[in-house]
Amino acid sequence: MPHRRNALVEKGVLKGFIYDLKTAAQYGVESTGNASRSLFNPPEPSFTNLVIQPGDTPLKDMIARMNEGIIVEDLLGIGQGNIISGAFSNPLALAFKVEKGEIVGRVKDLSIGGNIYELLKDVAAVSQEAQWVSSTFYAPYVLIPEMNVAGKS
Repeated sequence: MPHRRNALVEKGVLKGFIYDLKTAAQYGVESTGNASRSLFNPPEPSFTNLVIQPGDTPLKDMIARMNEGIIVEDLLGIGQGNIISGAFSNPLALAFKVEKGEIVGRVKDLSIGGNIYELLKDVAAVSQEAQWVSSTFYAPYVLIPEMNVAGKS
């Protein structure tokens, strides 16, 4: 089954889903050609390249707007959240502290958590800049005004 572009969300509106041959048959729709498998498991719906379109705000302007915050570059254990409820809690692998619109250094021993579905309802800005993450996701920076952060003092 050939891969093709599948627009899943456009302007905040859900437009479609991804299907492999099995799930397409279960739902009575055409496969979107999205499946992968590991060594000992059957194929299952999966993204090959998930692209989130960049926004309008330069990253430097997003940072300048932050009185206090963190820039998350990498998480540990991504994918460990609850897909159904949206709950997640992940330690940060690489993050930077921002104070009064300036990056002041790297942070260690922090975790972020919350509900991704609720957090995405309150996005303050999406950056013009985007990058490949884990060679599968192409995503811009997203400014979220408030998030739960836990760490050692």
